[in-house]
Amino acid sequence: AVEVGRASVLKSLQSGDSVGIIPDGIAGIFTVNAPDEVINCLKRKGIARLALQTGTAVVPSYALGNTDIMQAWFDPFGIFEKFSRRYRTSLFLPIGRWGLPIPRRANVTMLFGAPILVEKRPSHRSRNR
Repeated sequence: AVEVGRASVLKSLQSGDSVGIIPDGIAGIFTVNAPDEVINCLKRKGIARLALQTGTAVVPSYALGNTDIMQAWFDPFGIFEKFSRRYRTSLFLPIGRWGLPIPRRANVTMLFGAPILVEKRPSHRSRNR
């Protein structure tokens, strides 16, 4: 397990470890609910930045069926989302079997694409210095 911060992920990548990152984070919790399978990553560039900085290959992957196992309930006023963003944690009520936080039995299918090889490039900051 690696701490969520950029520095610890970068350190793990530089030491040769593989790191799994969920691209949509908190945004995904508050925009995705069954039966939709949506990824909120169009404005997320951190994975690409890390790959370019370290020359690490990216393996695209997705798990189909997560929303069949558990759904998220959050208030319609956006209070949970604002709190979650401010404190960088996820505040929601998980709803599963019988309306309780017990996962439903469902199939989850993992999809993996071919690795995207990335050439290491200097960051904008180091080029401007």
